[in-house]
Amino acid sequence: MSSKIRSFWLALWAGFLRLFSPETPTRVTPTTISQKEKPMDRNDAFVFIQSLRALGNRDSYKILVDAAQSHYQPMSTQDWTNLLHTVDAAVRRGSPGHDFGHTRRDFLDALAIATDKKVGEYLPAEVLAGLIAGMLHDLGVGYVARYKDAETLLGHAEEGAWRFFTLTERLLEENLRFLIAYAIASHTHYLKALACKDGSVREPWYYELFEAEGHKYGWAVLACRFADRLDTNGATLMLRHFLANADSVEGGQDLSGDTFYNINHASIRIMVTPKKAMIEMPDGKKAPTTLQHIANFAGSNFGNSPYSRDDHLFPTMTRLMGYKVSQTMTIALTHPVTFWEKASIKLGLDFPIQDLHDLLLRSSRSPRFDEAWAVLETAFSELSLEELAIWSQIISYLNDAYDKTLEVLKSTIIDNESEYTKPVAPLLDAIIAEISEMS
Repeated sequence: MSSKIRSFWLALWAGFLRLFSPETPTRVTPTTISQKEKPMDRNDAFVFIQSLRALGNRDSYKILVDAAQSHYQPMSTQDWTNLLHTVDAAVRRGSPGHDFGHTRRDFLDALAIATDKKVGEYLPAEVLAGLIAGMLHDLGVGYVARYKDAETLLGHAEEGAWRFFTLTERLLEENLRFLIAYAIASHTHYLKALACKDGSVREPWYYELFEAEGHKYGWAVLACRFADRLDTNGATLMLRHFLANADSVEGGQDLSGDTFYNINHASIRIMVTPKKAMIEMPDGKKAPTTLQHIANFAGSNFGNSPYSRDDHLFPTMTRLMGYKVSQTMTIALTHPVTFWEKASIKLGLDFPIQDLHDLLLRSSRSPRFDEAWAVLETAFSELSLEELAIWSQIISYLNDAYDKTLEVLKSTIIDNESEYTKPVAPLLDAIIAEISEMS
């Protein structure tokens, strides 16, 4: 081990030992926060992830939460503004489908869930950690492609944890940063070990809800996964699925059920087929249409899979997920098209492809949007008039459903009157405008 890595390791564990120290950390004023990203040393990143893995048990996790709570200070509106400004450059690097729009909606999702009365039974520091981790769980996608996770131990979740910890060095208290980084790293809910192409093995991250000494623990990780799952259902999932697959057309894999399929132009053509089905590709594997893909996700909720086993414990999560699943059911119920619907497209009175472009753009804001859209535009332009007419019906609903989703999240945050989200209320309209209005 080099002296540089050894020093870094010792520094990390010195920080972990300070979990037992009652010393209050110094608060840094906004003017001293550096907005520049530090160069990332890959060895340092691996060591950092190993230190997070060491927190993967009940005793260590509890110690970390208790330490964060001992230093807990509520965040003000200005604190939230500073945080958003600090991570903004990294967030805006996000790839299509795991982009700026996804991150902002994740923030709204995490805030809405945090207002649940049951969440109030957890320590405030862990609720805050869940809020921030929920918002920033895909921070690493701008550096490690989402569909390249199977290549190395540093997948997008691990990369995001390291980036977050580094970016917020002088912004947030250290124990809280460790807790948030752990939640970000563990948001990819693997059910079994994943063998990576470089010969390494990524084990599932530790997570459980438990009680000890009169307090509840485990929320930060669950909050992060909840936020991700809410955006990975309903209308928002359909939009993200289009963009993420188009962005990965030159090399990537997506998961359908328990089987990975290669993302390529054949799978994109299948993806835009407006019916719910699994269709065989030239390589013999089957890929899902987008309607099939969103139906698969909808069917994994309400305790129907290991991913949703804890949903019932939090009424707000159950209610919001029910809303997203109802969107999926509405989308899937397409109706036969009429002569007039087809004629309106042929005559240029209806522009479903352009309407989809505009909706995807305002929901994404990715710097690589144009490249992903070019792939989608080609695929949609090859559809028949009848297929385009079906998409016209669906896209009309998606436009309405997307905007209503943002309003439902806002009303949930405001109506539940949570102490954790009150400081963010003045920022909500601006956040929603960033991902709903055409620029």
